[in-house]
Amino acid sequence: MVEPGLDQLFTNALQDLIVNQTSAQLVNTGGEVIYEGEIIEYRIAPMTATAENTAAQNRLTIGVKVRYINTKDEEKDFERTFSFFYDYGASEQLSGSIKDTAFDEILERLTQDILNASLADW
Repeated sequence: MVEPGLDQLFTNALQDLIVNQTSAQLVNTGGEVIYEGEIIEYRIAPMTATAENTAAQNRLTIGVKVRYINTKDEEKDFERTFSFFYDYGASEQLSGSIKDTAFDEILERLTQDILNASLADW
């Protein structure tokens, strides 16, 4: 199960990063590069344990599969999976400010990794 609205948060974060860190402009059709993808992993798992064998931390992991198409140079096309995580205390609920912080950190890393893989030589 994926968090409702996470797909739009991810799309907006990637678009903002591309516009702010490159000379690229967003267009609806006829672009030189095309991004397609989906969220393929949304998992919360216990991480470190306490002396009482209970979880001390949980880890939220989000993974995305990205297809990058360069219409000017098909040798640069790729399909890759990117993933990142956020650890938080087991006594905390993944809601409110903790969820916002987790999403911010994960999406920042994911989008930067995607940008570096696709447009590093732009």
